[in-house]
Amino acid sequence: VRGRPYTERETTLLAGFGAQAALVLHSARLVARSERRRQAAESLVELGRVLARSLDPAEVARQIVATVKELLAASSAALYQWHPDSGGFTTLATWYRDSAPTEVVVPRGMGTIGRAVETRRPVVTADLLDDPHIAVPLIARDQVVGALALGRRLGETFDEEEVRLAQLFADQASLALGNAGLYERAGARARKLTA
Repeated sequence: VRGRPYTERETTLLAGFGAQAALVLHSARLVARSERRRQAAESLVELGRVLARSLDPAEVARQIVATVKELLAASSAALYQWHPDSGGFTTLATWYRDSAPTEVVVPRGMGTIGRAVETRRPVVTADLLDDPHIAVPLIARDQVVGALALGRRLGETFDEEEVRLAQLFADQASLALGNAGLYERAGARARKLTA
């Protein structure tokens, strides 16, 4: 009946329903978090397989970008390689919504990538020209070898767990780029010796 105050029994029932609904929501969040961690573990294992099969930085970069983009529901993802001789970054692999991959050169110190490399820590921005981003430096043998950048649509942000996951993928990319670089240098030395 409209306008009638709730009885004590009705108030108790409503409070009980509210408590049950809160428990269900909490359980759903825990299940979703557990599922994301399971997916992350599977993705890292698969990435390890790719690293074991290939020393091609472009192939590994494509796999990292595709996997981390999907896992973190990013609207864009890019893996950059650092070039100490030019002092800038070039893209190894990219994925942007509604556009094809493009070759991008990022000067040293530019944007979130530059800050991440400078501080050697992940950098998260909630509004980079209306597009939230995260950038994570790639460090191998205490040297910066690149950066991983991810973006989301306006209003969506990256939480701490997602930043940690991005760092795990960046660590894998660091190893891959470092190993590929060693392999390329060893091949160049071998070619010089046989020439």
